[in-house]
Amino acid sequence: MPTVDFSSINWPTPVQLLLLKASLASGDAAEEAWRAWQRAIDLDDVDASSMRMLPLLLHNLGARAAADPCVGRYQGIARRTWYENQLIFARATEALQLLHSAGIRTLFAQRPAARTSPLSVAVVACHG
Repeated sequence: MPTVDFSSINWPTPVQLLLLKASLASGDAAEEAWRAWQRAIDLDDVDASSMRMLPLLLHNLGARAAADPCVGRYQGIARRTWYENQLIFARATEALQLLHSAGIRTLFAQRPAARTSPLSVAVVACHG
């Protein structure tokens, strides 16, 4: 039986695992992981993968994060992420429309999370 080489996969670091737990767990477990993550990092030096998790962290922690001095930065990062996602959705919509106009049918293996997003509207237009 052939062996599979997983060495090239970028597994989360221990610090990233703390952030994942803080972003996905609930209640005290999420808050404890968040506090441990904060102690382990300098927010100015957070890696790009972790930066992309901050909007989910903010959403998951909700009121627990409200009094934190860094919450304004988390909110700014969340707004920037939302904006960048809107640009991606707009480009994807254009690409899908071009494919559709060329008679190329499209298929998504997984439905977009927000049914009213521009991407899901484009999918309906292509399949419609």
